[in-house]
Amino acid sequence: MKRLISLILALSMVLTAGFALHSCSGDGGNIAADSGGADDAAPCETTVVTTADSYAALRELDFGGEQITMLVRSEFDYEFIAESENGEVVNDAVYARNLKTEELLNADLEYVAQSGSFSTKAAFMSTYTGSVLANDNAYGLVAAAANYLLALSAEGYFSNLIGNKYITIDSPWYSQGYIDNLTIDGHIYLVAGSASINLLENMCVMFFNRDLLTDLGHDMPYEDVRKGAWTFDKLNALVKDSYSDLDGSGDVSEGDRLGYLTYNNMINAQLFGMGQRYIERGADGVLRFKEALSERDLEVYNKVEGFMNDLDATYHYNDTANNALVATENLVRIWSAGNTLFMPQVLSTAQKLRDCDFDFGVLPMPKNDNHQENYITFILENVTVLGIAPTANLDLAGAVLETLSISGYKDLSPVYFEIALKEKYSRDADTKDMLDIILSSVSFEYPMITQFMAQCIQNKKPVVSGFEAQQKSLSANFDKIVEGWLSLD
Repeated sequence: MKRLISLILALSMVLTAGFALHSCSGDGGNIAADSGGADDAAPCETTVVTTADSYAALRELDFGGEQITMLVRSEFDYEFIAESENGEVVNDAVYARNLKTEELLNADLEYVAQSGSFSTKAAFMSTYTGSVLANDNAYGLVAAAANYLLALSAEGYFSNLIGNKYITIDSPWYSQGYIDNLTIDGHIYLVAGSASINLLENMCVMFFNRDLLTDLGHDMPYEDVRKGAWTFDKLNALVKDSYSDLDGSGDVSEGDRLGYLTYNNMINAQLFGMGQRYIERGADGVLRFKEALSERDLEVYNKVEGFMNDLDATYHYNDTANNALVATENLVRIWSAGNTLFMPQVLSTAQKLRDCDFDFGVLPMPKNDNHQENYITFILENVTVLGIAPTANLDLAGAVLETLSISGYKDLSPVYFEIALKEKYSRDADTKDMLDIILSSVSFEYPMITQFMAQCIQNKKPVVSGFEAQQKSLSANFDKIVEGWLSLD
């Protein structure tokens, strides 16, 4: 087996040496718009943000051994829970992080795990909200999926993280794209960031078969990415002529040479990366569900719809079970044959590609065009977000969240990527640059209608009338949540 490119592992370079922000990817949080400027895309320029002694303000604290408990999902308890060192590297890194937090703050950090999948979310939320309502301080912090905690955050069950004196909300260990898109009137109640490995696992990226790209006579796209010129048209040009009916069936099938392999969740990531959004921030700073699809929305939709439905080289895996895990396993199986050029997937999928006997690389999702200012990295809706109970000791809870996040950024994530994924670190400047750009462009939108356009593309249904049929109810639901946020102190 050829040596695999160290995709995820190169993140350790980014995380330990400092978070590099790129002018072409910006904060990743704003809706991409036509800049009205020249056709040439701006190149990426790197500014390194140093972190010096990030624990300085925390070193002065002493909570006298006070206990605080975090409620976490049992499905992702590996992010937080380690009872002791056992020789397993991720467990031991989590254990070391927890011990460091306790010793630094002189506090007793405990965890309780309960099933928090989408099917068991009601019971999970009831456990947490029951504690808050009873004011029993059973849980000072909670970590669970964004797709259900965000709605709960409008009901007063979390403390505002902006203004907590021990949380440096603008630091790189918190996702700035998430914060920018979900802050209203100086308030944000949940945060995504380096306290959770799950954030990195859920970043949507573009894998590509480097060997196949070379065999087809194409150059690597890395320089286009660095120049800010990796666009949908560039992707289309590489994909469109790559198809070959290898199995001789006469139909596009899994056994053919494919240019692009995807399923619904990743079509969402493609649309999002091209600037497609449903939530807009008004001049008053308030978030609102958009009233109608714009010309740009339709341009993006038509590009992707034509790409998916009109090209033989694109293969849309039909996720009939509506199960992302099953779909991913099937996409990996097809990809591993070595006959697919591009496959958008979450970054953690790299762990499943170890047995491939070809080299692969990673890229950000392409921009719509050269007028789009930023690359935008989509994260799946079940990404872990963290919040503080309003009944908690807010100083202790804030200090614990900050310490876990800093340590995750500096210590846990590099260990997870370098050792737990069992890959040899590769000094590949291209891979490190791509991951840096991807990480710095992570963004988020309230999870409401993220499957809508992908379903229209798959089912070849008209998008405008479909949107109009759902707009009023979706807008009313979102307005209710925003009103809840605005009503909170």
